[in-house]
Amino acid sequence: KDDRPINASDIMILFRSRGAIMQAIAAELTRAGLRHTGVDRLELSDDIAVQDIAALLHVLTCPSDDFHVAQVLKSPFIGLNDDDLIAISQQAQQADTSWLEALATQQPSVYAQFIAWLNDAQQKTPHALLRKIINQTDFVAKTLYQRSGGQHDAPVSLVTDAVDFVLTMALDYTDALTFLHDLETLPTELKREPSVADGAIRLLTVHGAKGLEAPIVI
Repeated sequence: KDDRPINASDIMILFRSRGAIMQAIAAELTRAGLRHTGVDRLELSDDIAVQDIAALLHVLTCPSDDFHVAQVLKSPFIGLNDDDLIAISQQAQQADTSWLEALATQQPSVYAQFIAWLNDAQQKTPHALLRKIINQTDFVAKTLYQRSGGQHDAPVSLVTDAVDFVLTMALDYTDALTFLHDLETLPTELKREPSVADGAIRLLTVHGAKGLEAPIVI
């Protein structure tokens, strides 16, 4: 009608439900270089980035928590491999010590990084602490790379949306332990506003698209 080229924002793709197909389409659009809004709900409980951030907070509030130390070591915050973790576990068992203390022998540079973060945790607010560590470790980019390894993983916007949500939430807290508790007791699902984004394809469920219009609906 308008006698103009089609823009990505003219397109709305509808799904009967959220699930593997919706995630797969979102991932393929990302790989094709087509901007999209991401799925219309953020599953906090299943989001790897949120889980890794929560694990980091566990370690910074309780350094003797070996389970979460291992999770952080394997996460994009540090990026150790399985062989590294086995060596740390063996060192901890032989010395009858915690994983964090075993790092001093097995991975001295990583140990020094943890000590620096623990010191920061005593001085910074949760928001300032997380923002510094996320930027310092290039956490977002590494998480995106980890998720894109030839699999139909979540689109880029889901990773950045999750991290932005956590950082925004952290602004209201001065204590990391209280923030961690509230982060882990949030509703498992966060609704995202299906507004029209400039140059972005919208991905919605049929139910979520009620009242919305687009020149092209798939």
